[in-house]
Formats: sequence, structure tokens, C-alpha cells
Amino acid sequence: MAQALAGLQVERPSIVAALSGGPDSVALMLALRESGAVELTAAHCNFHLRGEASDSDALFVERLCGRLGVPLFRIDFNVERYMRDNKGVSLEMACRELRYKWFFRLLTDTGADRLATGHNADDNAETMLLNVLRGAGSRGLRGMDADNGRVLRPLLAISRREILGYLAARGQDYVTDATNLESDYRRNFLRNEIMPLLRSRWPGADKALATTTDNLRREAAIVDAAVASALASRGSEPGRLLTFRTIDAFADTRTLLHRFLEEAGFSGRMMHDISTAIESSRRAGRLWRSDTHILEERGDGLHLREAVPDEEDASTVFEWEVVEMRPGLLEEIKAERGNGTFWTNESPEKYVLRRFREGDRMQPLGMRGSRKLSDIMKEGGVTPSRRREVWVVEYKESGEVEWAEGLRRSRNHLVSAAHPLAYRLRRK
Repeated sequence: MAQALAGLQVERPSIVAALSGGPDSVALMLALRESGAVELTAAHCNFHLRGEASDSDALFVERLCGRLGVPLFRIDFNVERYMRDNKGVSLEMACRELRYKWFFRLLTDTGADRLATGHNADDNAETMLLNVLRGAGSRGLRGMDADNGRVLRPLLAISRREILGYLAARGQDYVTDATNLESDYRRNFLRNEIMPLLRSRWPGADKALATTTDNLRREAAIVDAAVASALASRGSEPGRLLTFRTIDAFADTRTLLHRFLEEAGFSGRMMHDISTAIESSRRAGRLWRSDTHILEERGDGLHLREAVPDEEDASTVFEWEVVEMRPGLLEEIKAERGNGTFWTNESPEKYVLRRFREGDRMQPLGMRGSRKLSDIMKEGGVTPSRRREVWVVEYKESGEVEWAEGLRRSRNHLVSAAHPLAYRLRRK
């Protein structure tokens, strides 16, 4: 516990502890409280999946926090409605998505340093085996991190048996979720059926699995370093662009792609299909979508961007028009004020119309060099809270913004008399 907290490098870190009322989370609460080294707050989710038992757990948590003098945040979730609204999401995944979205929102609202969970060594072994069955790579097989920068797991090196002994020594009770004793869910099946069999045949199974996850964590760190070095060269930008030059120079395309896309919501199956596609042929214009991101193949490589919901509705807000060059048109364009319309000599197929993203850059008309669009917005009086509302036009080939509605236009692809056609984008 002390080692995990020391790694935060904060004199008295603020911690939000996830508290279900089960033995792991209760032990976590007691240990953090006894340490006296943190500003502690608890958070409890009531999913209302077990009727009165769920409400009884919530009452237990409330009384425990009252006795310990720990502030408590509580929330009620309608899981069935969430599953109806998100087709294909399992009960396990629905509960996970709901609670972590709320937990992370709490971190933001309270300014806390970390979310702490009661995951233990047994959980880590189960996670590793689940990831084996999902076909994960070295990063997935290394199990959970003790501290990933947002989630702190101080009990990760402690077994469930040790946790129960800790609670018994203090005379501390806890609630038991009866569904944890059932084997309907994959993790419960591993916990209740498979792990006891492994331990009966290999008494040192838990230690061996812990050693394996530690070895894989070390090996994954080596791969991470190699990928980071590759992405820092040959024009790639982590989280934005993976160039074909980088792909061609790296030893294994699939590993590189996994690391590049791991935070973008693409499943292992999708990443396998993308890797196969680009290894067999390269064709600009292909798109792959996850729930949160869009990956687009262009001439120079794979461009990744957030799938902003409004992006798909851009056609309902704006329209492109083709205008034949005629006498006086250039003067009319120059006379326009406010940058409410975008004019270009390039075809609309060369552009992406979307909302602003952090990191966007532009070569502003009338200025030298390239500038961050966020700086241009600041000068234009756009507050940080409104930046994501600003529509921009991105030139696919360069990835740079050529127009920010109501703000600026770049000096590239200007309409001229040398072009027979001009293209205009404006609101309907």
C-alpha cells in the first residue's frame, strides 16, 4: 500500500475509492483510511440488479463511510435502459461502462489525483487468463497496472485470502454479492471453476501466473519503447498519423498498429483486419470506424481522428456548390467579411468537414508560417469551452486546417482566374 501511494509523488494525494461493499473494496477503504496519507472520498454505484440486496449494500456502504468519517458519493443506474439504448452491450460491459464513466467524471469534478479500486492478485491472474482466451498480445497478457495514471490499484500484489485475513483481524464485516458465487459470467466461471482446478493440480499456480504477468510487463515495456521510437520518426504522430514509411520500417505491422490504435476503441478483430488490408494492398480513401474514432487511409499513411457525433451531420448544416469562374467573382470573394464562407480551387472530395480538435494547425492567409488553431481561436475571443463547437475544413492530404468558420482561412488553394471552377462551402 505504502509503495503504491509513494509512486504518486504527491505529498497528500486526493483519492476517490470505488466502494461496492465487498471484501476487496472494504479492505481498500480501511487500508487507505488507516494510512492517514490521503484525502479520501468513497464512491458507490447502485445498479439495482438484485432488488433489496442492492439497496442493502448501499445502506451498508453509507453506514461504513459514516463510521469512518469518509465523504460518500452515490449514484443509481438503470442498466436495462442503458443496454436497450446501446444494442449489443452485455450486462457486464454495461455496468463497467456506466461506473467508469461516472468515476472519471468524479475525478474531474473533485480534482482528485486518482481513482482507487480493490483489484487484487487473484483478479490480475483472472484478467490475464481472460485476455489469453481473447487472443491478446503482450500488453494484454501483462494484466492490470498498479497505477496507470488515472486508476490506482494498491492491493494488486495481495491475494484474496490475505485480504479476508486482514478484515477478520479487524473484525470488519462486508457484503457478499451472491452473483459472484454463480458461474454464469466468464470471470466468475474462471474464479469458481477453473482457478480451483488449477490450484489443486499446481499449488503454485497463483505465484507462477504473477511471475508470468511481471515478465510480460517487462517485455511489453521493451516493445513500447521500440514503438515509441518508431512513431517519433518518419513523419508519424502518435494518436494522429501512422505513415507508411514507419510501417515499412518496423519489424511487425500488427504490433505497431495495435499500439497506435489501442486507445481508439478498435477491437482486436478489427485491428487484425486493418493490418491484413494494408499489408495486401494500399488504397487511399478506405475508412475503418470504432465507436469513438475514424481511421482513414490516405496516400501517406493512416490518419486517426475522433468520430465527433456532429461530424456525421455536417451535410445537414453545410453544402458545397460549384461556381464557374466569371468576371468579377474574385472581387466578390475578396469583399466577403467574417470568414463565414469557404472558397477553394480544390474539389470537395479533397476535404473533411468536422469540428475542431486539439493539435489542429493552419497556415493563415496574410501571415507567415503555421500556427496552432487554438491560438487563433484565443485571439478571436473563442473561449476554451466553445472550441469544440467550431467547424473546420481539413485538407486530407496534409491534415492541416484550411478554414475555421468565422475565424480564418489558410493561404493554400485560393481561387484564381487560372481555374475554370471554384468551390464554395457555406451554411444551408
